[in-house]
Amino acid sequence: ILLSKKFESWDHYTMSMRSHYKRRIHVLSLPFSDIQMSAGSCTRFDAEMYNQYLDVLKRSAGRLETLSLEFFQNLPSDFYLMTYYNREDLLGWTISILFKGKYSFFLGGINYDLVKQFNTYFNMLFAIIRDGIAKKATSIDLGQTAEIPKICLGGNVVEKNMLAYHKNRLLRIILKSGKRFLEYHRTVPDMHVFRKSI
Repeated sequence: ILLSKKFESWDHYTMSMRSHYKRRIHVLSLPFSDIQMSAGSCTRFDAEMYNQYLDVLKRSAGRLETLSLEFFQNLPSDFYLMTYYNREDLLGWTISILFKGKYSFFLGGINYDLVKQFNTYFNMLFAIIRDGIAKKATSIDLGQTAEIPKICLGGNVVEKNMLAYHKNRLLRIILKSGKRFLEYHRTVPDMHVFRKSI
């Protein structure tokens, strides 16, 4: 899901929205008003953050592999870690990168015991967008999952293609006949988040 419109600031972004969406952001942000946010190197990534990553992975329908703690701690310096704490409680974290003007959400973790109390998921999305705008990104890649909340924040679905090939002709025929099982079938509604003047 890609947010490709350019905004001068977070205020410009929210003021560009239709009132319903702007009000929703305001209401969801209230529990996060006293949360301590901290950005820095991924070398700070620790076991508690890793356990939150594993919790997210367990709930994921499309997991491919489990990354190691060392993978996160040794990411290149262009990647950076944002953490969200309520006093001593780690509510969640995100890892993002700005590369060639595109700001991308890479991975994240969340404390599911406190997620509803603090609207953590939404507030982490808000922080990603706020940071991308502050870094003057040409676009903000919000990732592939949870399409509806991300579209409600102004993102658009970007179609992706996949190539499946085998040198054996019979297997190519099987792949071709079974392609409907590999395709993504979810229909995502079109939202009109921003006022027409944008």
